[in-house]
Amino acid sequence: MLTLLRSGNSPFDGLWDANVLIRVVEENLGAKVIDIPVVYKGSHNYGFLTCNLPKFQVAVYNLLRSEPNILVSRLLYYRIPVQHAGPRLDLPRDIAGRHLFLFERAEGVNNVWRDLSPEQRTHLLAQSVRIRASLFHFNLPPDFAAVWLRERLFEQKPKSLPIPVAPTRDDHATVGPITAAAKQSLLRLVPHIIPTDGDQTALCRLVLEHGDFGIHNMSIKMDANGQPLVTLYDWETGCEKAAPLFIRVPDDATPDDRVEYMTWARQYFKILFNQALGYERAI
Repeated sequence: MLTLLRSGNSPFDGLWDANVLIRVVEENLGAKVIDIPVVYKGSHNYGFLTCNLPKFQVAVYNLLRSEPNILVSRLLYYRIPVQHAGPRLDLPRDIAGRHLFLFERAEGVNNVWRDLSPEQRTHLLAQSVRIRASLFHFNLPPDFAAVWLRERLFEQKPKSLPIPVAPTRDDHATVGPITAAAKQSLLRLVPHIIPTDGDQTALCRLVLEHGDFGIHNMSIKMDANGQPLVTLYDWETGCEKAAPLFIRVPDDATPDDRVEYMTWARQYFKILFNQALGYERAI
């Protein structure tokens, strides 16, 4: 890639000047780019071994950088995009309108499942579960929720929140007659959908959810014992709403494939529900 750029044969020619990206990296990290061995295109971003995302992810990486049970990529530098003024007649050649994140590249690769032995797969599953359980137990700072809860509501986002953001079961807000009636209906529904036994505090708090948790967003390397070690990245769809996500089995899956999928799924959830006792109740 670097050779193509230096020779004036950039594959991005006509869209944007990728040489500007090199200058930004070198100026802000005090380093010289000597190679770009891999360039890939994700759902929303280009990746040059180190690149891309918006403000929320900066906050998440900074929030979790000292959390020992949730390894995340180390953020070196970021820049928020700037909208160009004036009429939009031509594609801009600079990268001012592109968000830019520079990470220290975590060792390892993603999507290594097929290359692992059964023992290594078991270890990888268990480690993934520990990360998921740690996220579930992570005590989200109130100021983080106050800043980001409304921002991460992707649909029907209000212009503002009328009351402070806080996980609580107490509600003393004054509302109109329609809202009051709706609230009474919801209160009648609550006993049918929330367990009535034991401590329910775990169900009444904000939890940081990755939003796209999977092996495709993990850098996986082998440790000294030959077992997979996971670093988690790509918090682009992260939020404080833990809605369930289902990925269907491929239509061409054989009966043996389905048995294997169910085996790994049972193992994953058995460990998860054991390590995060409130998780099963919450979903």
